[in-house]
Amino acid sequence: MSELSEREFVEAAYREYRRLDYEARGKKIRAALAARRTKGEATGYPPVGYRIVRLPDGRKVVKEDPVMSPLVRETFDLYATGNYSLRELLAVMTAKGLRSRTGRRMGVSALWYVLKSEHCSSPRGTEVNARSMILESAN
Repeated sequence: MSELSEREFVEAAYREYRRLDYEARGKKIRAALAARRTKGEATGYPPVGYRIVRLPDGRKVVKEDPVMSPLVRETFDLYATGNYSLRELLAVMTAKGLRSRTGRRMGVSALWYVLKSEHCSSPRGTEVNARSMILESAN
């Protein structure tokens, strides 16, 4: 084997090692996150209408925000009527106190994201289809 081909072989072997290691770490992380979600623990930022609460045992869980959750529900209900543009809906809900999860005023794109997101996490760790919630509230 020439020196160049040996180097190429070692580089290819190292690339393959890194790829396999990356995949193994990814599987381990996904499994750990799934286990946390199954226990109802928080695994990231909660959507608008929910908040992270630290339990006495130190675990962090996602719970409904008693202030924002009713406003988010009302936002879905008003949106489902079809009587509001996004800007009008945002103005109405901002006046009622709807804010982003950081407490700032929402923009139209943030409201659109809340309304059109495929899945919103529920406090029980399951997923709820936001579009089906819109359709159900229209009936």
